Amino acid sequence: MRYLRNAVLPRLVTVFNTAQAELRMLQSGYGERRGEIMVTIFDWLAVGLFCAIALLFLQRSASAERKGDGIALYLPPVLLCALANWLGNNAHDLLATAALFAGLAYFILVLRPGRPPRA
Repeated sequence: MRYLRNAVLPRLVTVFNTAQAELRMLQSGYGERRGEIMVTIFDWLAVGLFCAIALLFLQRSASAERKGDGIALYLPPVLLCALANWLGNNAHDLLATAALFAGLAYFILVLRPGRPPRA
């Protein structure tokens, strides 16, 4: 528990503060969408899945045993989240839905939240 308080929580605070700063910058009119941050449902779903993946990574990186759980395993679902978000923002709803489901399936079947990673 001490490691969680001393190592993981400061990382989360840093990530949160960075996200807040970027959100303020985007809301101030910097960028193409001029303050429209979360426009489509794919924005929300992709960010939600990304947060679940990031939390699982932080939880597992804080544990003592990391057998069979490399950082490269987390790349495919994260890239699928980005692809789904981009496709959804460009009105390719069917492809965006497929990418989100593929990312969710990878998250559940390969990363296995709630269970130790496959060796």
